[in-house]
Amino acid sequence: MQSLIQSKKGKKTHLNCKVMLVVLLLHILPYIAGANTTKVISLSPNTTAIIRNVIMFAQKTSEEDNAKLIATIYYPGQPEYYQQYENIGSFQALNVTKILMLKPDIVITWQGQTQPQTITLLERFGIKVKIFNADNLEELGKTFVEIGTAINLNQAATKLQLDFMHKINQATQNKNKPKRSITLLFQLAEKPIFVAGGSGILNDIITRCGGENVFKSIKKVSFETDVSAILKENPQLIIMLGTMKTAWQKQPNSMWQQWTYLKAVKNHFVYQLSSDEISQFSPQIVTGIISMCDILSSANSQLHP
Repeated sequence: MQSLIQSKKGKKTHLNCKVMLVVLLLHILPYIAGANTTKVISLSPNTTAIIRNVIMFAQKTSEEDNAKLIATIYYPGQPEYYQQYENIGSFQALNVTKILMLKPDIVITWQGQTQPQTITLLERFGIKVKIFNADNLEELGKTFVEIGTAINLNQAATKLQLDFMHKINQATQNKNKPKRSITLLFQLAEKPIFVAGGSGILNDIITRCGGENVFKSIKKVSFETDVSAILKENPQLIIMLGTMKTAWQKQPNSMWQQWTYLKAVKNHFVYQLSSDEISQFSPQIVTGIISMCDILSSANSQLHP
């Protein structure tokens, strides 16, 4: 009888040990999994969008999601999804102390979007910082893969790149694409006047949509100019960045209306394009490319009916 009681006690003790082991595993598994997760901080709006898209693609394609965007900078008009992330300040006032407290595995930013002294300071504290850049749409797609590789989501990033380039090719192979290039001024700001130059992603978009940048010979991404320089170039079409809710629209009351001899004014080819559509170099720029191509197609239909 005593041996039977001891046997039952042994089984009960063994069972209790199993239960305790299961409970212990349930508590520590999230930490074990978290130990393999790459904690990422983004210091620019477009890298935030790229990282978010890569992670979303990983979830869609069942790739092991081993990266987490934990914090990003604040900017006016930011999307609602930013509420998911820690706020680490703005471009002008970055909270370096908070970044250090969050202990990221990697900090990612875009060329020119973070002050050099900030990058130097983070690196001095042992934080890994990666800076990305692109001069055209093809290079932009490649940065998706480079960023994906940096956060251990290479497969998802490659699929995102392929999807991005497919959408660009669809948008720029419009059947009504101008057969002859339409000379175009892409105005980024009014006071002072800033325009797109002959280098960079914006110029690439103009060319792919069938336009010819009147300032293509000036090998800068953007630069400040004046009215007289634009009047001299006399573009057939002017596109100005705006903050309206629609993707694009004609602008009959622009600053250019007083110069009636301008080809763009004479032909009623002054347009406004939403800055939200095209100013962020991320997968979302596809919507801006479609709008740019639509504007040029519309102008082409009227020039060459």
